[in-house]
Amino acid sequence: MSDESSRRILVDADACPVRRDVDRLAARRGIEVVYFANRAQTFRPGPTGRIMIAGDEPDAADFAMVNESREGDVAVTDDVGLAAMLVPRGVIALSSRGKAYRADQMPTRLALRYVAQQARLAGQRTRGPKALTDAERKRFVKALADILSRS
Repeated sequence: MSDESSRRILVDADACPVRRDVDRLAARRGIEVVYFANRAQTFRPGPTGRIMIAGDEPDAADFAMVNESREGDVAVTDDVGLAAMLVPRGVIALSSRGKAYRADQMPTRLALRYVAQQARLAGQRTRGPKALTDAERKRFVKALADILSRS
């Protein structure tokens, strides 16, 4: 795994509820943060961050993140499909709720995502994600801090 000086945090920026937390932790450790987005974002990244605009094509930001990723990076995303592409590359993928994506869970998680997608295509209404709770935000901050503290 890469050492902390070369480790980066890659963030799926569209609708990411933990950007400030990521910036705060990264700034304390001097770790680069790269935010990937399909369109211009209205936020300013922290002192160690930058925004990469990938384009308007569907999933352009996801593919840009995968192409830019390297072993030892930490990715923050709630997109199971994106996590499934990053984990085999040696990237530590973490949801905004503080749960790490594991390779052995990916087939099941991708299957559940597919079933939900098919239901939506068939006209069924599905709910979006619940709002992030304070407890989930704290779990995320602790999980990211723990990952960044490992060498």
